[in-house]
Amino acid sequence: MGKVNTFDKKLKSGRKVKIKELPIDTIDDLKDMPEIYFLKGEEKTIKNINKAQTAWIRNALVGGDFGDWVPNGKQAPDSVLRQLTQPERTELVALIQTCQSMSPRTPSSSD
Repeated sequence: MGKVNTFDKKLKSGRKVKIKELPIDTIDDLKDMPEIYFLKGEEKTIKNINKAQTAWIRNALVGGDFGDWVPNGKQAPDSVLRQLTQPERTELVALIQTCQSMSPRTPSSSD
């Protein structure tokens, strides 16, 4: 297994976070977590949004400005997630998803 890419980012609140690149299979599982239900014609509801947000954060957050957390290669514990405000959680999930498509590219040798 090769080196995992990480991304150092800063939330609008000023909190620094470190995000790791996730395997494609994990990304697919996370994207498939929310479920859309159609009820009585055009009414619809989406389930598992908060569950999906927590899963994205637990799987990709590997460091940052969090009191008393020493990252150890395991998923971020509840004590870390509780330090995030709801706006920070929402912004962090969007950053995590953006980082998953920002893999460094090797320049083509054929011009």
